[in-house]
Amino acid sequence: MSRKFWWGVGLIIFSQAVGWPALALGGALYPVYGTLALKIAGWVYGLTWVTLGLGTLMAGRDGVTYAKEWVWKRLNRGKPPTR
Repeated sequence: MSRKFWWGVGLIIFSQAVGWPALALGGALYPVYGTLALKIAGWVYGLTWVTLGLGTLMAGRDGVTYAKEWVWKRLNRGKPPTR
């Protein structure tokens, strides 16, 4: 597998690992910092969609499948369910 594939897989995993926690953190910091926390969290979340798109373009369908299985195995310690 090429370097492009692995960079794509890394971007896909990065986007999920950063995007959702950014929204949670923005919501948690809202009472302290107000709308600034929500704006920053929204921008970070939006940028993770860009990284997801780039990663998907770079890695292709196989890369998306690999990233899903990699994350599933680490979170659930087993094989992902089959369709």
